[in-house]
Amino acid sequence: MKLYFEELSNGRLSQNSIVELIPLFWRDLMFNTFFMKLIKYLLVFTYVGIIIGFIIAIPEHIIDHSWSVHAKNHVLQTLFWIVGYAIINIVIILIPFSQKQQWSWWLLLFSGAVFYAGYFLSIFYTNGGAPGLKDDIFFGVLGGIYLISMITSKKYFKA
Repeated sequence: MKLYFEELSNGRLSQNSIVELIPLFWRDLMFNTFFMKLIKYLLVFTYVGIIIGFIIAIPEHIIDHSWSVHAKNHVLQTLFWIVGYAIINIVIILIPFSQKQQWSWWLLLFSGAVFYAGYFLSIFYTNGGAPGLKDDIFFGVLGGIYLISMITSKKYFKA
């Protein structure tokens, strides 16, 4: 939008050209609105995927008789923490991120980096003792979607 007004103020466009610019301005506005909504929905999708992934994984550990009650307690704590973490981030996406508040972009970037780095660093730390390749692919795809969404959304958060 700023570009259109600069062109007009610099005398490169006549006032009659404004009528010609309205469809272009509208298209640009719709394009940006569509992509911002898409980014928002993709980010929410990643957090819903995290919740579903952990809910699917937890019962296997809870019914495992080789695990102590103490270990099972930590598994349930982790589930509650992850669900809470995801819900808080979804609220941030739906309210301040949607309002293009710059602090929300940085918070979501940090939050995603901590989650995905933590997941994949734990695989290396435990020498492959992680859940398995299908889970790694699942979280890798979610992490890729998250990263691409954050990178492409940065242009909407310029100060």
